[in-house]
Amino acid sequence: MLLSEAIERYMRYMIERRDATETTDITYRSILRKLKRYMGDVDISKLTLHAIDEYAIYLADCGLAQKTRHTNISTIRSFMRYLYGRGFTDVRPEGIDVPRPGNREANFLTAEEQELLYKQLRYESVRTRAIVRTIIASGLRVSELVNLHYDDIYKRSVIVRSGKGRKPRITFITQAARTAINNYLKTKPRTEYLFTNKDGDKLSRQYITQIITACAERAGIVKHVSPHTLRHTFATNLLMNGARAEVVQPMMGHENIRSTLIYMHFTNPYLQREYEKYAP
Repeated sequence: MLLSEAIERYMRYMIERRDATETTDITYRSILRKLKRYMGDVDISKLTLHAIDEYAIYLADCGLAQKTRHTNISTIRSFMRYLYGRGFTDVRPEGIDVPRPGNREANFLTAEEQELLYKQLRYESVRTRAIVRTIIASGLRVSELVNLHYDDIYKRSVIVRSGKGRKPRITFITQAARTAINNYLKTKPRTEYLFTNKDGDKLSRQYITQIITACAERAGIVKHVSPHTLRHTFATNLLMNGARAEVVQPMMGHENIRSTLIYMHFTNPYLQREYEKYAP
């Protein structure tokens, strides 16, 4: 069996049997296609432990971040587990060493950076204002934002119909975000999806990332700002204002509270710097 055929079989399995989300489908296909470009469309018998180790070294030599290499090799190990379980390969997946994911860095906007961003929003389109305010007020993932339907927002409640792992949840937005959405809706006809292009089609994740990054740059924010930065900001805003992790967890869509507690670590260095600045 050629590698390309094996990849297609695996992705069909992930979608049909494992109920993989659109985001997972896109990510896994991209990772496995990069493996195919490196290996060539070889017979899967060429996927030996040595070949996968060589590919892991190649990823490191390319200068990829540790977290990115972890995601790539984890996906390949999952792919090999599928092949091994069906007798397509003799390579035992547990023999594939996966790099540690590395420590997550705090990438959220400080109060001063948020103020810069909000000032810049005055000069942005009504759609950009609504998008930025919605994410920073609700903690939505970018994949969740692009799939928001017109009726998924009721007053200041947001229904996330299919979050990570296809699990629905409820989160909320501020009155400022609700007003920004209302102003945006006045400029467009009613469509299936809330945030759309001029043809009424939903926006792509890549496009959302581009407009948020560009908006932050125009605001004079030095750090790289992505939709995930705004999601981090939502969580850290709540925690720094006294919210309990147990309250933030369901709004973030975290299955395990340990994922939420990471944001507590994000806030600690910031709070200590503020303490040192103002302590007598």
